[in-house]
Amino acid sequence: MFRIYVERKPGFQSEAASILGEINGFLGISSVKGVRYFNRYDVENTSEDVSKMAALRIFSEPQSDSVAYTELPTDPADTVIIWEYLPGQYDQRADSAEQCLSLLRESMRSTATVGTEPPRVRCAKMVILSGTVSADELARIQKYLINPVDSRLAKAEIPETLEMKTEVPADIPTVEGFISYNKKELDSYREKMGLAMDLADIQFLQDYFKSIRRDPTETEIRVLDTYWSDHCRHTTFNTVLKDIKIEKGPYAKLFKASLKNYEAMHTDIYAKRKDKPLTLMDMATIGGKYLRKHGLLDDMEVSEENNACSIFIDVHYTTDKDGNPLPEGKEEVEQWLLQFKNETHNHPTEIEPFGGAATCIGGAIRDPLSGRSWVY
Repeated sequence: MFRIYVERKPGFQSEAASILGEINGFLGISSVKGVRYFNRYDVENTSEDVSKMAALRIFSEPQSDSVAYTELPTDPADTVIIWEYLPGQYDQRADSAEQCLSLLRESMRSTATVGTEPPRVRCAKMVILSGTVSADELARIQKYLINPVDSRLAKAEIPETLEMKTEVPADIPTVEGFISYNKKELDSYREKMGLAMDLADIQFLQDYFKSIRRDPTETEIRVLDTYWSDHCRHTTFNTVLKDIKIEKGPYAKLFKASLKNYEAMHTDIYAKRKDKPLTLMDMATIGGKYLRKHGLLDDMEVSEENNACSIFIDVHYTTDKDGNPLPEGKEEVEQWLLQFKNETHNHPTEIEPFGGAATCIGGAIRDPLSGRSWVY
């Protein structure tokens, strides 16, 4: 097991300067006089020479970083905060480092002792605060730096192993008596479990399980709570708009005309239906529905599998299926679906910043494929 500390050299310490500024300015803690910031790496299943080579080639940039291999000397008055990802949270930095270590180890096989176990890496962030920091100030700084959704305080000691041991999960608990809860008990359960759903949601859930005469499992409630959240179901867009006021301003006339136009289309399409209230989602989709009703979108595909805008198009070929040219003036015509997809459903990037930022691209590829389309 080897431990490596990487710190930016003077002139490159923007992260440390940013943290100091936030502690002094945003948190208003003036007792912190300086900040040193480190990336800490624990490396397992590599030899010392491989680890030291990795420190210079993988974990640091020699032009801008300083590397230390032992515990850092600190002043007794300094305050040290170390934090790491929660077990199970994907760590892009550690994953990339492990892949790079595997390549480096293979390249050094002829000159270094190389084991058979795959290398393991665990990353942590570390700050050393100079100045006299009280217990209350320390708690405030830790709360500011460490997001409990994905991270936790880390220990200073070097671990014996980085192998992650998982426990066999217990049986999924059933929420006994759920269908018998009164309104107050339902609300209390919702708050205790930290559910995103509101009281009306959980009452609707209770009514369903009453109808099938059984209590739900905790997993069923958690899954529905996630699926019904604003991130997945866009509940904000489906909120019923009962009273719309337009403020005075240079665009008020335009907004009023647009709202009047929407209301006219809504009446045209839904007539006297009471199950179609005014919502932001309806405003966003009313144009397509109106055009289709009046025969202006006859080329649009309507399918249970359709999750984007798909239209029928005629594709003209001047070659046969084997790629041979057709006779002069001849062509073949096939009907294709052309699908437009604008992916908006992004992963919460503050939880998983690397993969999360790519989810928008991933969704734009995944969803057309599920709609039977090639992606270009």
